[in-house]
Amino acid sequence: MKVKGRRAYQLARSGEEVVLQPRPVMVHEMTLLQYEWPMVELELLVDKGFYVRSLARELGMSLGTGGHCTSISRTAVGPFTLEGAHDPESLPDPLPPELVLGIEDAIALLGD
Repeated sequence: MKVKGRRAYQLARSGEEVVLQPRPVMVHEMTLLQYEWPMVELELLVDKGFYVRSLARELGMSLGTGGHCTSISRTAVGPFTLEGAHDPESLPDPLPPELVLGIEDAIALLGD
């Protein structure tokens, strides 16, 4: 998000106080994967614009304990998942055609 034309995280890192306006976001699924005090592991299915670190902060404030993320992993963006991804370091050079998704196919996937 931007504040005064600059990215909010850049302002915050430079020491400026940043006040973001609340906005609605959608959480489609929230699954508790593991809980061992004081750590919670969740799997979330959310719309774009959802900030996981904000959820951790809000949960911590509600519990009166404080909250933060020790790790965040994005496992999918639209139809693109980790299961379909390749480690860039392991890719051959040049890429064989079967590893390249054509632009038309990529756009078609985004339309689903």
